[in-house]
Amino acid sequence: MLTVLAVVVWGMIARRIWSWTDDPVSRSTGPVTANPAGASQADSVLLLNYRDPFLERSRPKPKPRPVSEPRRTAAERPAEPEIPPVKYKGMIRRGTRVYAIIVRDASPETVLRGDRIGEYRLDRISEDSVVFQKGSNRYVVKRE
Repeated sequence: MLTVLAVVVWGMIARRIWSWTDDPVSRSTGPVTANPAGASQADSVLLLNYRDPFLERSRPKPKPRPVSEPRRTAAERPAEPEIPPVKYKGMIRRGTRVYAIIVRDASPETVLRGDRIGEYRLDRISEDSVVFQKGSNRYVVKRE
């Protein structure tokens, strides 16, 4: 019984191998078309306008060249930003008002937003810095 079962199994395997190697075109009775049933000629166009991913890896990428800036004379160099002559020490909140504690000329002062210190106006107060404005320029003084 086991021998009969082995012959049947091997027969099925041999039939599948034989059917894969059989040429279906030679058995065809009608003309062979490349289009599946119901597909138009426009549907079966092979587009080859895509980028080949394998060529990108083999082609070396061009290295960017460094751009050198022209040398500037002392008159053309941008001026160093002015720093307000104060040191920011912290802030105090009283109700809705926020005061900045600054040290100017070795003496501490409390100032509100909008107050003027020399030519500078206090524009913004935060926990770690204050922003002064002089004309259209803004200067940030960090807390020490």
